[in-house]
Amino acid sequence: MSWEPDISLPIDEYRIDDLDLITATADEKKDGRFNLIPYFQRLDLVESIDSSFIQGTLRFSILKGEMKSRGVDLTMQDFLVITVSSIESLQNSSKAAELSEPRKIGGVFYITDMVKKEVSDPKVDSYTLQFSSSEVLNEYTRKISKSYKKQTRSDIVKKITKDFLIKDTVQESKLGVFEQTKDEFQCVIPKWSPMTSIDWLTKGCVSTENNDSKCFSFFQTFDDAEIPGEKPFAFNFRSLRTMFREKPTIGTDGNFLTGYALLPYNTPLNEIQKRTLSRRTPLRCVMKNISGLDKLFGGMYSSKLLSHDITRKTFTEHQFEFDNTHVANEKTNRGLVVEDNKVHKNFAKNFLKNGDAFIRMDNDHKNLFRKSETELGVNRTESWFQEYLNQKNVKNFITLEITLYGDTSRNVGETVMFTAPGAYEIDGDELMSLELDQEGIDLAGKYLITKVIHTFSMDDENGSLGGKNITKLTLVKDGWQL
Repeated sequence: MSWEPDISLPIDEYRIDDLDLITATADEKKDGRFNLIPYFQRLDLVESIDSSFIQGTLRFSILKGEMKSRGVDLTMQDFLVITVSSIESLQNSSKAAELSEPRKIGGVFYITDMVKKEVSDPKVDSYTLQFSSSEVLNEYTRKISKSYKKQTRSDIVKKITKDFLIKDTVQESKLGVFEQTKDEFQCVIPKWSPMTSIDWLTKGCVSTENNDSKCFSFFQTFDDAEIPGEKPFAFNFRSLRTMFREKPTIGTDGNFLTGYALLPYNTPLNEIQKRTLSRRTPLRCVMKNISGLDKLFGGMYSSKLLSHDITRKTFTEHQFEFDNTHVANEKTNRGLVVEDNKVHKNFAKNFLKNGDAFIRMDNDHKNLFRKSETELGVNRTESWFQEYLNQKNVKNFITLEITLYGDTSRNVGETVMFTAPGAYEIDGDELMSLELDQEGIDLAGKYLITKVIHTFSMDDENGSLGGKNITKLTLVKDGWQL
């Protein structure tokens, strides 16, 4: 039987299938679970490209002494079991977006922090729990002391993820998308934690799919598997530029009006179409860094260096004459120093003093690549490093934060279409009209989702969001679309 939306339910509704505290002291159930649904107030689940693990916050209130009477002693060694979903979702169907059955998200989470406080009612205790996917325990406890030979960096990251992050956890994650990198690599990990090792390996990556993809991220997302069940999370290793090239999951590439729109451009009478339109229209939209002045100052505009001839840096290797009786290894006498730029007088002196536009290069950066990485090599380190910094800065170039009715089917790493209203001339007249940007003149275009926050609450506390189940997306555009 195909899924059909229940239009009798409010569009901001949601479903909680599981919200249990797993503690060794609980005696309500045989498996040690204590049901928190009757006491629940607010739940936030967060995915981010900049975070290696899914994280979240849970707030609940309970009568004093009730947990103790049931044998529950809340500690920092306990876990949460969560399964939640929205009542509807959006999916692409040809050029139109339509309602679909939402995905259930959740899993087993480890409590990383806990705050207990009395609320206005002296008979009630209020708890706020911070939690993360259970693999974070391996990051806390495991160290890697191992050599890797004749493997790509991507393959090494995958092996570390499988052997040291996923293995022997409370609930295992899947291996998601691992973008392949160029050239064979060899290294020895000197008793580092899994994430320290992965972060180090990420510096120096170049994608085999796209030569210009150099800024990689390691992050965790909710998987499409039904919950409860095995492996509800997925670890991913992907480059920013390659993710930007993906086809949009909401909207049709090149057709700005098929995705999310800041203002409705149609008011159909059909109730299902109205709900679809409501889910495509943000409840709130916050735009950041539109002027781009801070990026101009940093030498980056529309993903490329601005005035490269003025701001470019050249480096040469010099032999410093240190006293080798005090310097144990004479190789440390070698270092990279910036030369005077012929275009900018006293370039090295000025930029070394203020540091505003000086790209620092040291031995660690020089040795990003090993000799075995024939297609990359130390001779191209400067070029790689500047492209890496530019791609990393793109995440803060044109940023939107849109708040929608709850949609648990969205993931970071996806792209979506978005269009906003703009002011345009009418037939060359000085009068301006406000209409949707259908040509990508202002902000219309394809955006990458870099952060997702799913919020489930008992009520709308401040009255500004208009929904009990909302999803906030942080969207990033890859430069102006001119």
